[in-house]
Amino acid sequence: MTDLRACQIMFRFLEDRYFRLPSDAIGALLGELNLQQNGNPMDLAIIRDWEQAVAAVDAMPQNTN
Repeated sequence: MTDLRACQIMFRFLEDRYFRLPSDAIGALLGELNLQQNGNPMDLAIIRDWEQAVAAVDAMPQNTN
């Protein structure tokens, strides 16, 4: 799975949660993550945050269960 696909899945998950239980914080995060037509998120600074999260998870040992 690509990092972009993982981000799209996370966005969908958060969006579903937001519609079930609206939250200003989740709404703001969704606004930052929302992709423009050029494929970039509305808030370009979030790309670095996402890459740091990916690197942190990649550094974790994988669960074999």
